[in-house]
Amino acid sequence: MRRVPNVFTIPIVVSCCAELLCIQMGQMVHSLSLKLGPFVPNSAVGISFVYIYSKCGNVIDGSKVFVEMELRDVVAWTALIVGYVQNEESDKGLGCLHEMHKTGEKPNFRTIEVGLW
Repeated sequence: MRRVPNVFTIPIVVSCCAELLCIQMGQMVHSLSLKLGPFVPNSAVGISFVYIYSKCGNVIDGSKVFVEMELRDVVAWTALIVGYVQNEESDKGLGCLHEMHKTGEKPNFRTIEVGLW
């Protein structure tokens, strides 16, 4: 029986790939999600791809996914900022924090914690 991934299953699979640092599998899931439907603009799906790319050291692709997202909420911004900070690009993380402020999105505790890191 073949199942089609959806907005609930994709983030779970991508999160598992990220924890295993399996970027190749994450890229395959990303490609599949692009073929199957407009999943990336969905906040949870997009955030999961920002997370895996950043966790595996590829913040550039993570930021590309972020730009494609229709809804950039505090969780999405924080995922991108965390990605920059964890990859020793704190200046870009602070730049994102500034951009987030300009859009009117309010940071949460985690955003501030990472921004001060």
